[in-house]
Amino acid sequence: ELPLFDKGYFLIVKYGEKPSTKEMYNKLDKVGYNNPDTKSVIEAVEKGDFEALAENLGNCFADTQDFSFIEAKLVKTNPLGVCLSGSGPSVFAMYESKEKANKAKEYFDSLGINAYLAKPCKCGIEIE
Repeated sequence: ELPLFDKGYFLIVKYGEKPSTKEMYNKLDKVGYNNPDTKSVIEAVEKGDFEALAENLGNCFADTQDFSFIEAKLVKTNPLGVCLSGSGPSVFAMYESKEKANKAKEYFDSLGINAYLAKPCKCGIEIE
């Protein structure tokens, strides 16, 4: 059983249409990709180190699409880390406090962009 992060929040931003997973794997085969540092991610999760997890985020599907518009807006909110979720279109950011995550959510709400606050729990994440 993996340890539960006792701190930290996620903001999940859904922007755009869900691409076909088959289409995304076909793109991945064509463009090649950089492998994320899964060893560091596993170590961070095993240690329950939220900050180290944020520093080592990666997703090979990020090389198949341009999510820079949302990424740039998320970076403005000073997260610990930002990453594409799955094959997209959702992108998530990690924050050390609920206050920071709420402030970021309010920013996206003001832009009319769907954003969801979540926190770690034993089942993965819990949408608030």
